[in-house]
Amino acid sequence: MPTDDFVVTPWNVEGDIDYDKLIKRFGTQKITPDLLSKIEKLTKESHFMLRRGIFSPIEI
Repeated sequence: MPTDDFVVTPWNVEGDIDYDKLIKRFGTQKITPDLLSKIEKLTKESHFMLRRGIFSPIEI
């Protein structure tokens, strides 16, 4: 079971990652089908990594 004992920096990832906690920590959100649809409406085609759910958007 993942714990809070993980570190994520631009250069390094250590520990068992709890992605739900990581998303909350960075203030992002999961890519939902609805969000992907909105992106595709604006850009005509989404990036393949977005379709795979690799990226997580952040609201500024």
